[in-house]
Amino acid sequence: MGSFRKILSVFLAAAMLAGGAVSSFAASDSVLVREIEEVAEDYNLPEEFLEEIEDRERLPLSEFWQTVANHNLSVEFMQRFTEDYYVYKKNNAYHFQAINPNIPHNSYDWSNLVRHEDSNEVRYVVDGENHGVKGIDVSSYQGDIDWRQVRNDGVRYAFIRLGYRGYGTGVMMTDEYFEKNYKEARDAGVKVGVYFYSQAISIAEAKEEADYVLDVLDGRELDFPIAFDIEGAPNASARTAGMTPAMTTAVVNAFCKRVEAEGYDTILYTYTRYLFTNMEIANLQNHKLWIAQYYKVPFYPYRFQIWQYSSKGKVNGINGDVDLNIMFQ
Repeated sequence: MGSFRKILSVFLAAAMLAGGAVSSFAASDSVLVREIEEVAEDYNLPEEFLEEIEDRERLPLSEFWQTVANHNLSVEFMQRFTEDYYVYKKNNAYHFQAINPNIPHNSYDWSNLVRHEDSNEVRYVVDGENHGVKGIDVSSYQGDIDWRQVRNDGVRYAFIRLGYRGYGTGVMMTDEYFEKNYKEARDAGVKVGVYFYSQAISIAEAKEEADYVLDVLDGRELDFPIAFDIEGAPNASARTAGMTPAMTTAVVNAFCKRVEAEGYDTILYTYTRYLFTNMEIANLQNHKLWIAQYYKVPFYPYRFQIWQYSSKGKVNGINGDVDLNIMFQ
């Protein structure tokens, strides 16, 4: 598989430089159909795709790429075939963003991931020992929580929503369950961090959000960092629509600097596509990172500490779904 990944990476680079003119690629550059089928076992791919390639031994890369596009296969499937590019889709087209070799990479071995099919819980098992700490994040959407049951179900930490800024109004609000969740989680022995959902559109607003968080906490202890939750605008009318990567990055840095000046640790929370398309990753390396990516494997090459891998988790003590996270040790 390694040789194929190398070939495909070269192929993708050539395709990007040529504006998608993949037909110019040599026919000798090909991939074994057996390798494609092995990866396909992890995904619910269309039967038509598998039938189209099943009687072949090899596919020229240009044909492989065209076949993938014709069947509109997932970027998660495509990501399995390249280590040099981050793959995403926009406007029904595949896009490939080159990985920067000068940014420190993580050293996780994803063959150590073990997924529990019933609960969707993921563990990171090395030599028979679990090196991943189970966590959740919650807000008023979860309603009343029995935190002792949560603790007994193996949850060791929780990021609790402290507040948010409205993406339309810009008004900041405290989560109505914050005080209750903070107290009851700590009483039950669950370590606590907090998060704030940002919609800041300037450095001044980022500092305002930081001050809001600090005022609500009022010097209270936290076991885990304050997470700055920044995500894409939910619609074109949101106040953050049109933010440039440079401004978004400046907002993150301003919030974290303000909070850290008061002695708290910080961590950036976002999803991987937003990192690659709406932020300057190279200018965020001073921050811990908590990524959201609901894939079988977290295809984020650079350093990060926490992976949110599901929004459909099941945990005793919580009615309905909850986000599941794993912190790597």
